[in-house]
Amino acid sequence: MKRIIFQLILIIVLAIVFGATTTMAYFGRNLTIGSTGEDVRALQILLNQSTDTRLAALGAGSPNNETTYFGQITRAAVKRFQEKYASEILSPIGLAVGTGFVGPATRAKLNQLTTTSGQNSSQPQDISDLGRVIEAILITNSKTPEDSPLGSDSQGESSGVTGKPMITAISPTTGSAGTKVTITGRGFLSSDNTVYTGYDKQTVSSSDGRTIKFTFNPPFASAASGKTSYLDFDSIPFRFYVGNVNGLSAASPEFKLKF
Repeated sequence: MKRIIFQLILIIVLAIVFGATTTMAYFGRNLTIGSTGEDVRALQILLNQSTDTRLAALGAGSPNNETTYFGQITRAAVKRFQEKYASEILSPIGLAVGTGFVGPATRAKLNQLTTTSGQNSSQPQDISDLGRVIEAILITNSKTPEDSPLGSDSQGESSGVTGKPMITAISPTTGSAGTKVTITGRGFLSSDNTVYTGYDKQTVSSSDGRTIKFTFNPPFASAASGKTSYLDFDSIPFRFYVGNVNGLSAASPEFKLKF
């Protein structure tokens, strides 16, 4: 009898511990398509707690079938989550539609919900106006050329239209705020070329039709300096586009803005 009682107590304790472990979560990194890990599973579990953000009714990703992979189903559920809490996640960065990218603002709301439900009250909330700005930038830089300012016909010469701008290289590929960047390619006009940086846009000229020079100096960079541990990264990747009356180029090679 004592043995049976002991076994029952052990089962109850294990159930409590296991249940707390599987529901407790702290979202300390950005998540997007292709991300893997237990935090992805925790994200799916949290999303599945509400019918309007549930991943699926049946199969992979459904309640009790959560996975460690961030795919399109997870992205769609994250978008619904962001739109549900749009006033806290989207509106402060000027968006009305969810992106599916789990950045600082989205993570802050997720962590707030886990804290409110008693899952993890000891973890800090890493969100600030700067974090919201950087989330907006990361979202912008994650867009495909189809989302670019001049429309879907933006693949440069790969689309068969030779008059469009084409970027072949940038120099340097790494730098801090204030770096002078040279874009090399072809199809640039003597004036009225627009460089889309992912943060702003600049109108520039080209003396030879093959190079464009501009200064990349986003104002948030100085505010981020020295806060790498707070923001979970020490650089932000950017890809530039060049547009003019002939169309829009494909994305440039990556430029890493260092803090």
